[in-house]
Amino acid sequence: VVPDRRMPSFVRVMVSGGDPVQSVQVDVGTRPGFQLEAPAATDVGVPVASYRDIVVGKLNAIVDLRKEVKDFLDL
Repeated sequence: VVPDRRMPSFVRVMVSGGDPVQSVQVDVGTRPGFQLEAPAATDVGVPVASYRDIVVGKLNAIVDLRKEVKDFLDL
């Protein structure tokens, strides 16, 4: 695991078994202190943020944090 980017509420690491060509980028962020809607449970019981909360998170990433192309494309 190699840290790539670190911010107060976000970290990106590259995970590999020793071969950087076959590494995986993992982004981890904290949830905001509020939610517009309750998360919905998937078929296997994993809670997933609502569409509205995901959009708000992406807007927050664009305005306050990363400003990466992928965030614009996700919207």
